[in-house]
Amino acid sequence: MKKKKISIFLRVLITCYSVIVLTSLFGRNHFIFGTILISGRWFFVILGTLFLYLTTRRATSKYFQILLFFALSITFLEFAWIKLNKETLNNNSTNTELSLMTYNLFFKNRSPSSSLTIIKESNPDILLVQELIPSWEKRLNNSIGKDYPYRKTLPLRGTHGIGIYSKYPILANHFLKNESSLPFAQIVEVKIGIKRIQLVNTHLASPAIAIENPDNFLSLFASNYRKRISQLQKINSLTRKKEFNVQIMAGDLNTTRYEPLFRNIESEWVDLFSISGIGSQENFPNSSKTNPLLALDYIFARGALNSIETQVIEGGGSDHLAIIGKIEI
Repeated sequence: MKKKKISIFLRVLITCYSVIVLTSLFGRNHFIFGTILISGRWFFVILGTLFLYLTTRRATSKYFQILLFFALSITFLEFAWIKLNKETLNNNSTNTELSLMTYNLFFKNRSPSSSLTIIKESNPDILLVQELIPSWEKRLNNSIGKDYPYRKTLPLRGTHGIGIYSKYPILANHFLKNESSLPFAQIVEVKIGIKRIQLVNTHLASPAIAIENPDNFLSLFASNYRKRISQLQKINSLTRKKEFNVQIMAGDLNTTRYEPLFRNIESEWVDLFSISGIGSQENFPNSSKTNPLLALDYIFARGALNSIETQVIEGGGSDHLAIIGKIEI
């Protein structure tokens, strides 16, 4: 009787396990199911392997063994498909070093001087900023303006201001705007020697409203997720021609590494931290009380370049930490 109860309990567990895994696999692009799959993939593999072992030891029905084998197989196949579809770099550079920094300045930054210190000490060749309000633009121009003779900015009150500061000539500039005519990305062309570089300064829609309204979190986050997907699609549609030697997309993407959206980004762009990252990639929130919990800001690239070093810069008055990367083009 006891063995029978254990067998029934095991079958129930296997059925629940298989439903969760297969639902996550077939719903891999849904923000909930996809996140469950990405964050729990290896836990599912270990648990499924354990269940498969137990079914052979307890002579469980072949149906459950086949179900487990199918769930495990499709999990591995989906993971292999992700790896095969990841964008890779063409390491055909001419050893011209270029440094870039992306920094969400935070429109409510109460210690702008400490953030300015980080920018000046890092001294990147190209600086991409988000949440650029008019007072921030004035500070930057007064503090580092002479070092960056080329700049394209759109300062705005609130969170949507954006701008690029460059030591190299900016040949073209285009802002992508949302349904409220506020920018979520800035696309520029920079010329470095004979190389044409395309830069995408990005600030995708923030899910802050969902976090601030926990009673309606799922519906608000789902709406925000759809906006981020749409915004990324617009960016990709304008950059997919790959007419440039190097393309770089950097900024505050408001997306964690565990979301399906991040996986989709990696099918067209390479996260430089995954190649040359130093230390932890988490950069939000910046607090004196706790370490950052999430990575929301990134430097992505594709084309002919080598990634030398990518790291999070500690300190500053923003709620985000800055990200700096060094590449060879």
